[in-house]
Amino acid sequence: MKLETVKTFILVILIGLSLLLTFGLWNYQPNYETQNQSSVINEVDIGGSGDETISTIVEPSEIIFHANNQHFGYSNPSDLLNMYQDMQSWEMSNFETSETEGRVEQNYEVEVIFPEDLPMEIVNQIFTFNEDIEEFPSWSFDRMYFTFDEETASLRVEFVSIDGRQQARAVINASDHYRQLWNTITSREELSAYVLFDEGESPIYIPEESKTMEQLSAVAISGVHPNNMVNALFPNPSLVSESNTSVTGSGESYYSDAQRGMTVEQFGSSMEYINPQSTGGTQSGTAVELLDRSILNINEHNGWTEDYKLTDLQSSAGHVGYRMYYLGYPVFNNADLAMIEQEWQNQALTKYTRPLFLLNDTLDSHSVELPSGNDVIYFLQNRLSPNYELGNIQDLELGYRMTVNRDYVSLEPTWYMKYNEGWYAIEDIAPSEGGFKMDWSKIKTLFIICFLILNAYLLFQFLNKQEQANLSVLEDSESPITDQLESENITLGDIGVDITEESYISTGQKTFTEQERDQLEGFDNQTSEVINNNLILSAFEDPVPIPDDASQEEINAIVEDEILLSENYVFGEWNTEKNVLLFFQVTNDLPVYLNQSGIVLIFLDDENNMQFYTQTMLGEVETQGEKRTLIEPMRAIETLYTRNQLFPDEEISNVNIGFYTRVPLENNEQVFAPTYKVAVNEGSDEQIERDYFVNAIEGTIFNSEESAFLNDTIGSIISSVRTLDDESEIKDPVLNVLESREENNRSEGENDNSF
Repeated sequence: MKLETVKTFILVILIGLSLLLTFGLWNYQPNYETQNQSSVINEVDIGGSGDETISTIVEPSEIIFHANNQHFGYSNPSDLLNMYQDMQSWEMSNFETSETEGRVEQNYEVEVIFPEDLPMEIVNQIFTFNEDIEEFPSWSFDRMYFTFDEETASLRVEFVSIDGRQQARAVINASDHYRQLWNTITSREELSAYVLFDEGESPIYIPEESKTMEQLSAVAISGVHPNNMVNALFPNPSLVSESNTSVTGSGESYYSDAQRGMTVEQFGSSMEYINPQSTGGTQSGTAVELLDRSILNINEHNGWTEDYKLTDLQSSAGHVGYRMYYLGYPVFNNADLAMIEQEWQNQALTKYTRPLFLLNDTLDSHSVELPSGNDVIYFLQNRLSPNYELGNIQDLELGYRMTVNRDYVSLEPTWYMKYNEGWYAIEDIAPSEGGFKMDWSKIKTLFIICFLILNAYLLFQFLNKQEQANLSVLEDSESPITDQLESENITLGDIGVDITEESYISTGQKTFTEQERDQLEGFDNQTSEVINNNLILSAFEDPVPIPDDASQEEINAIVEDEILLSENYVFGEWNTEKNVLLFFQVTNDLPVYLNQSGIVLIFLDDENNMQFYTQTMLGEVETQGEKRTLIEPMRAIETLYTRNQLFPDEEISNVNIGFYTRVPLENNEQVFAPTYKVAVNEGSDEQIERDYFVNAIEGTIFNSEESAFLNDTIGSIISSVRTLDDESEIKDPVLNVLESREENNRSEGENDNSF
């Protein structure tokens, strides 16, 4: 007979026995003693808190930061809670719903995962809206997403229905919230790498590396007196009597007023209240009304004796469940002593089960290291009992296994799996001859002994070859990409970079001071205008020549006496297509590449004489987080090669380090990433060069073309110059040149010497 058949047979017997015991419990008439009236407490307070609301009881199980197919989550549960509480205060607007065939994932997005399906009507209770929503859709969700709108520096919020066919969207128009979320996903100071398990019912993300948690061998507890619960649950406690005999002989006591009953089980550790007079009806009201009613009921007797969070909400059945959390991790117990559960019918409480103890001082604890997420996934894929199917796994969580004794509880950290709505400790479900139980402690001891013997032998063999092996490892680590480049005749020039650490920075556009504007008057050969106090436009009265073969040093020397604050700029490029010299602003001793808010553009005529220039400048810099270790330049080259950006017979002439941004924020503020600028010469013509920008921390490629940047920048300058008074003597000549360069229609030999 198959094990599953035996289990089914046993389950049927247990269900039948449960029904018989329930019927007997409701109709049981033992010998009663009238309860001592002096034991009844008028003010109901069982020792917990009584100020929970829907917004505080509903929390996500994970907040996952997705960055270019990498996944990150909070290392500390308290940081997750702080971020979620911040999210709750962010004002949402433009709420709308629609049908969808599936959402489109973004390179950078934040996913908030809740432990239970939530009705959309609850959104108004847990988040902030700056507008009245007349009606919320009837579907439920368990995940929401925050995505980044770079152009408006706003956050897009998406709620997706459980079946993936419906969605709701909203907007958060606040650059500070945008910046907060973006800084978190890019700096990752409080985050650690997570790994995706995609073989379950839905995507599950768990910490990639092993995690250290506190194992509490003994935590003192204090009990909740049953009389307190009698006073809280029975309408007339004076009519309640206590049975002197146990219903089942297993440490239970029974309380009843002849209509309602309350069983105190496991020597006072838990209770179950039954109100059969209210059963048999239908649940009235919405899911939010059900949850609000349940929270209010528990608040009335200060029933939140520990940190509890909503984990089950079934409005059709009138059922609400809350799980205990300790140090931010869920707590599990085979007898459900870590759960508060209620059932409501016709707006009356019909069933209430909960633990009757409070956790006090820790008597004994020590740190333990748990298996990594990769180890857990390997176990599930290779060692899981055949009675379990990967496709039915609903969640994976780090949590505490709670064992309850008379005077204390123990909390053992372990991995848990949610399977077909039930939670199981993963270490208990490995295959074994007699069942599911697998003693990991003994197995680990056996593995330790085996590997000690094996490693002793391997160490003896290894010592004589250690130096050669180390050299081999070094060669192997470098050879693959260099060999591949060599095989396609892709040569390397100067790719050395001195900097190995750098941080993200943020800054805004500088406003030129009155003193700086006065300094422009000191340039004798120029006529200048300052537009909006942040854009300098200056035309040369007598053209200044630039030699055709001028070096970078020679160009810097020519220009340094011709522009304001020239020590803050360095020559970057000579764009021959538009005949423009680009000077990048230097910040933290590094150039800022292709940024409209920190650049000097010098426009040349056909004879390479400087006609006029525009100048913008970035302001004071703020460091975003700690310095981060930069990837090697060769890694950046490898990224370009694997993304098919390098071709045979080309030369990587040089690699430089600077700052680059693709995140403009409101109020002219921007976040800059340390970035490698990789210059590539095409093999057919060494004069044709293209540049790539690679994030030096994350290794991602920034899509940027110099010609497109110049077109956008010239277009922006044209808009600014048009605001000048018509009396300005340089307005029209400058516009003539800019408009011809904007469309790139200047042919060879076309004369645009308008000065």
